[in-house]
Amino acid sequence: MFSFQPQDDHRLIEQFLRRVTDLTSPNRPPLDGESRAESRFNRTFPVVLALWEDDRPIPAHATIALTKDISDSGMALVLHGPFRADQVVIGIWVEPRLQGGGWGGEPKFAIGDIRQNVALGGGYWQLGVELSRVMTASETPKLRSLLTQIAHLIPGRPNDEEPLAVQQLR
Repeated sequence: MFSFQPQDDHRLIEQFLRRVTDLTSPNRPPLDGESRAESRFNRTFPVVLALWEDDRPIPAHATIALTKDISDSGMALVLHGPFRADQVVIGIWVEPRLQGGGWGGEPKFAIGDIRQNVALGGGYWQLGVELSRVMTASETPKLRSLLTQIAHLIPGRPNDEEPLAVQQLR
């Protein structure tokens, strides 16, 4: 007997995934009370997130987060728990390039104010951060205290290997 079960399952899976996509649209229109004058660009990559107090990072309160989207003045981050702060520094290393067999390029750091801090469910939280300043560890030596954490942003890097670019910044 011939069965259409696999095709029916495929159709149900497709309907289910389309519904999930519709319900979780990353660029939904603003809800009542929200103002959203800027477009959002969906980008997902890991960043280092740390408290910024007294004009310096607090490495003991650093964690890894994932970007959800980016606008002209800020970004939304998703992380595995609540993050209580007024100001944060975000370490970003999206421009690494191979250089002499190691990773090159210099990480960038952005200072910002938390504008949104909401639970997403499942133990995850979303932070909306409005950015005000961008700098490097070369320009601001206090940021060197985050270089160990930012080295973990490089995919496939062995845990015991520090990238050449980080070594040069120390």
